[in-house]
Amino acid sequence: MSETLKILVVDDCNIDTALICRCLKNATTRTRYQTESLSEAENIYEKVQSFRPDCILLDYNLIGVKGIEVLEQMKTKVDFKKVAVVVITGIIEEHLIEQVLSRGAVGYIPKNTITEESLPIFIKTALEKIKLDNLVLEKNYKIMKLLSLLSHDLRNCVGAISASAEFIINENLCTPAAENYLRIIASQSRDAIITMDTYIAEAKS
Repeated sequence: MSETLKILVVDDCNIDTALICRCLKNATTRTRYQTESLSEAENIYEKVQSFRPDCILLDYNLIGVKGIEVLEQMKTKVDFKKVAVVVITGIIEEHLIEQVLSRGAVGYIPKNTITEESLPIFIKTALEKIKLDNLVLEKNYKIMKLLSLLSHDLRNCVGAISASAEFIINENLCTPAAENYLRIIASQSRDAIITMDTYIAEAKS
């Protein structure tokens, strides 16, 4: 059973855009591709909302703006979280590749490698990666939610222990030897709460 993928091409070169669309149209795969294009990034957010692409092929060198700047803007928009953004470029330099990947692109495609055979593979790889990334994010979210619940319960238990120990000490309800143990318990309880808060804060960052 074939599937249809929506591909948004953002490129200010009509020749490159036409090449990409033709490659996808003529691709010998079971996947069908529905393509739309933009010649500038100014309206990309509105286009994503209306078209709902599975993958965005973003030119690195757009007129008036770099693809990396567009990636930075995308990161702040919820609509882009589950969209695979692949940068297409004629510039093959390691530092540029590192930049686009660190800004949220899931891959890059050298323009001179785009063919009917290679482009579907690039897109499939990008979609698999974004799917995996989102699964990891979802799993991390569930873990953090569980940790928060555990932290809340533990805080209540530890807080009750600490408060009870301090109450016994303040009311002189124990021997001097027992008081020393209770002070250690109260101190370690407070340290446990601080440790839990620090761990959860680091896990969220």
